[in-house]
Amino acid sequence: MKYLKKIFENEYYQQISGNDYYEEYIPFEEKYSKKLIHLGFTQSLVNLRGCSIYVNGVNAYVYQKPDEYFDVEIGMGSKRKYYRCDQFDGLLKLLKDKKII
Repeated sequence: MKYLKKIFENEYYQQISGNDYYEEYIPFEEKYSKKLIHLGFTQSLVNLRGCSIYVNGVNAYVYQKPDEYFDVEIGMGSKRKYYRCDQFDGLLKLLKDKKII
């Protein structure tokens, strides 16, 4: 994670463009699915491609990328924002900072 601190504005996640968001994804690993389910996400929202979250009127979609990155899309339409998270800890920090969990 030390290396990524030099790339990311903070050590957990950064906002990215929509063009960067639509890149290569890998199947969502079972260990991460289990952690999200443990946090209260239902089994039906967590699948091999990623997970879909709808909390407090906010949509979020989480996808796993190679090298333990996670891309997150939050919002809908013109209010949609994209983030790249460093490892699962970065994903949790983003979801907490945005009051999704």
